[in-house]
Amino acid sequence: MQHAGLERIALGTLTTSLALLLAWMLLMAPGAQASACAAQDNYLGAAGGRWNVEGNWSNKLPTASESVCIPEGDGTIEVPAGFKAEAKTLTAQSGIEIAGTGTLAIAEETGFGGTTSSFSGLDLQTGGHLSTAGGWIDLAGTVLLEGEISRTKPVEAFVKLVSGTLSGNGTIAVQFNNQGGTLEPGGAGVVGTLHLTMLSSQSAGGTLVLDIASASSFDKLAVGSNFGPAGTLEVNLLDGYEPSVGTQFHFLSGGGGTIGEFETITPGFTELPEPNEDTIVVSPRKPTAVTEAASEVTQTTAVLHASVNPNTEQVTICELEFGTNASSYDSSSTCPTPPGKGGAPVAETEAVSGLSPGTTYHYRVVAINTDGESTGLDSSFTTQPASTEPKGGEETTPGGETKTGGETKTGGETSTSPGSSGPGAGTQTTISPQATEELLLGCSKAQLVLNDVLIQGAHVALEGSAAKSLDGKKVKILFDGNRQVATATVAANGQFSTNAPLPPARLRAGNGARYLAESGSTRSLNLKLTRRLSLEPPKYSGDTVTLVGQVQPPLSRPIAAVTVEQQLECGKTTVVDRFTPPASGRFRVSFKVPAGATAAVYRLASSVVQSAGSKHAFATYSLPLPVSL
Repeated sequence: MQHAGLERIALGTLTTSLALLLAWMLLMAPGAQASACAAQDNYLGAAGGRWNVEGNWSNKLPTASESVCIPEGDGTIEVPAGFKAEAKTLTAQSGIEIAGTGTLAIAEETGFGGTTSSFSGLDLQTGGHLSTAGGWIDLAGTVLLEGEISRTKPVEAFVKLVSGTLSGNGTIAVQFNNQGGTLEPGGAGVVGTLHLTMLSSQSAGGTLVLDIASASSFDKLAVGSNFGPAGTLEVNLLDGYEPSVGTQFHFLSGGGGTIGEFETITPGFTELPEPNEDTIVVSPRKPTAVTEAASEVTQTTAVLHASVNPNTEQVTICELEFGTNASSYDSSSTCPTPPGKGGAPVAETEAVSGLSPGTTYHYRVVAINTDGESTGLDSSFTTQPASTEPKGGEETTPGGETKTGGETKTGGETSTSPGSSGPGAGTQTTISPQATEELLLGCSKAQLVLNDVLIQGAHVALEGSAAKSLDGKKVKILFDGNRQVATATVAANGQFSTNAPLPPARLRAGNGARYLAESGSTRSLNLKLTRRLSLEPPKYSGDTVTLVGQVQPPLSRPIAAVTVEQQLECGKTTVVDRFTPPASGRFRVSFKVPAGATAAVYRLASSVVQSAGSKHAFATYSLPLPVSL
């Protein structure tokens, strides 16, 4: 949605004074740069000290006539309850905590052309108070606002969120602008109300995050004047809540109206700005149709795979189309599993027969609801020729095993697995309970290992291994090193698995989106959520291991091969397969393992490009995943 800017000001509903327009432009303008740490009174005390200790300062307790600086690396400096801290201006390169009934007063009377006070992290607790006599305040880092920020004189004072995150249920009784940070009423995953009593706005670089738990429980902005939206509005649905199409959420109310609109809104929601409020409504969405790789390809049969997400709108038509020509599919069949109207992908699997040997077939999935049609990308497979030589979607290796999944060999490669009759026969394998436990724990001295973190549908799937001493113990799953998001129980075989909620979309690809397992004082290593080569937990049946995974596009041109490494005992790794995935990147391969093996670890490697059309490929790897045999 395009930002309409000042052209959308409704003069009948908004104040038309020149002062209002000037204030609006000042809010949207870039902030002044904070000064370096060279003030009249600098903090010299220990990290995490208190403001009210005179010995912590280079001069004495700061007064309203002195500029104050707190250097970087001093932890969080506390303004204790009942104490009134003062400064002419403040450069806080470390965090500040203002306790309940504690106050911090900035005496600078002008920020326009004067010195801007800055905070790198602020915890303003309930009952705590930060005030300015007119000087501007820049906020950055983590800002927890449960108290109040106000002005002590009737002048044009401004507070800006330059970067970082501002959350809580407190009040900003000063003109406010979210210039380049993230505004989260309540907090991440917590429903709350943030109060903005004067003219406020969000610039193009800012993000407002709204958590929605139900039709009556969602984040709100309570404003006392006009609000100027721009930038991004991100909607985060909590605890699996799926609002129906047309559900409205009045998240902003109490002010004189809005000036402009958000530029980007989470798909599935539409903004309905009104004279005295702002509302988002759940908009209809067409289905999401995904064509996946075929499997079990023979001379005359194949199994087609796809998925359809109805996106909460009833799917009226769902078909799998296939034929020998991608521009005009010859045949179609109704999806075997009606997708319905839920909010999660529904798997579609269709066995087709009567195919011609040695022929390339194309197929795709098509889904339609009342909001439109969605067509999956074209995928293809080649049936085996009439001769006994394997080709295309199925290959027989010297070990005697069969590999399926619609993959295509390149360069005349032949995959050799350690099967009972192949070159790998007789390979020494792990057989003792201790050796098996060591292998499943990644051949390390760790007692707790988080093996895999993977986005599956609307949640995060987690798999891990633990030492025998932890059998039956509870395992906590922590996000970003400290927040518990799930629990699991270690099974008798030393394995554990669980699901956790998806983190907000803006965090998923970041370096902080990491998970670790914890049991008592034992912790696993951190695992990052997103990777370019992902592997689902290996499956074992009979004497065969099956691997299913995804090389995330964009793929290299030509498509790089995927190498499969197998470890049957600590210290010995062998390559058991090498294949080229289809254009979708989705693959499924199967191979036998030697008799007597009790566990195995698999790791895959390939190459991808950073962006479509790029000629420079770089290596990517899956996590090493164990399986009990």
